[in-house]
Amino acid sequence: MLRHYIKMAMRHLLKYKIQNLISIVGLSVGILCFSICLYCSRFISEVDSCFSNKERIADINLCTTRGDLYSGIPATTIEELRKLRFDEVQDFTFTVYPRERSYNVEIKEGKELPYDHLMTMEVDSLFRKVFTPQILQGSWEVASNTPNAIILTRSLAKKIFGESENPIGKRMILTQRLFTAPDTTPRTGGITYTIQAVIEDIPLNTSLSFLEKLDMLTLNDSEGTLQFNGRDNMTGGFGFALLRPGKTARKLEARFHSINMKHYMYDEETAITASPFGEKFWDKSIAPYFAGITMIVGLLILLTGLLNFFHFLMGTFLNRNREYGIRKVMGSGNQRLFYQLFVQSVIIAFIAFLFTFCLIEIISPY
Repeated sequence: MLRHYIKMAMRHLLKYKIQNLISIVGLSVGILCFSICLYCSRFISEVDSCFSNKERIADINLCTTRGDLYSGIPATTIEELRKLRFDEVQDFTFTVYPRERSYNVEIKEGKELPYDHLMTMEVDSLFRKVFTPQILQGSWEVASNTPNAIILTRSLAKKIFGESENPIGKRMILTQRLFTAPDTTPRTGGITYTIQAVIEDIPLNTSLSFLEKLDMLTLNDSEGTLQFNGRDNMTGGFGFALLRPGKTARKLEARFHSINMKHYMYDEETAITASPFGEKFWDKSIAPYFAGITMIVGLLILLTGLLNFFHFLMGTFLNRNREYGIRKVMGSGNQRLFYQLFVQSVIIAFIAFLFTFCLIEIISPY
């Protein structure tokens, strides 16, 4: 009997091609848009989930006397905290705001190619201990002890050198002077960096560089913020503490308050505070609102697609009143008619989902 129902459903699909095609396409597009909106909402809600130490990381902040938080902190704040010993903290690290740089990259001996707008983030040697990036080639230890060391991401290493070429030891020459560079650096740059390691790509949904693809990290950067003479009076980046197991950011902040931790910047006294990793991102960013709006829009699109699907489905059923009457005269009961229409609806929905999966497969690389 099931084979008979399937046969009747296929005949109906071929008989009412336009109506069924519209219902299938409408349902497929609705499911596809809902899937995209769900992905975007989940993408935002899982910010920083790629870091294995997420629950043990605390943001280090500066708070004014008015209760306002600065967007970042000076590098010297972390340097001051490192000199003190805190039972709650295992290590501190500092990352500079990601910025674009331009380099001439040594592809092979005697041959260089220019690469512009490479998103670069300067870090200190403890970045790996806190954020645990996966090392694919080279050595972080060597990089942390090498002046002007560069850590490439996997995608940039593949883009520049391909799969077969080993990038370790290749030179990258800075082509434009940075504002934090020493006065001796020419306007055209000319400072040589050396590639010492390759790491797995850092996902886009991190509070370190939300929706900005990081191309590389620099260590011991002679041109960067960590060596800049005026770094104590500029909020050049973000500070983080790796907490010991069982400790929390709130306990660390209470410790700061108990010893009256302060930092002077712009001739103003600011309090040093700690908060759970990512809390400032959620409080200051519009991303949470975007995630909620995207989810609501996705649900509305899915509901519209389902209403459209059922509208066409009911229309085709109502157009077959004469057929149903004949079948009842020939002995078909309401139960058999229901099974026939149910099988037909399942087949249409299955085709719609199959079409949706094909669309997802096509757009997934983008």
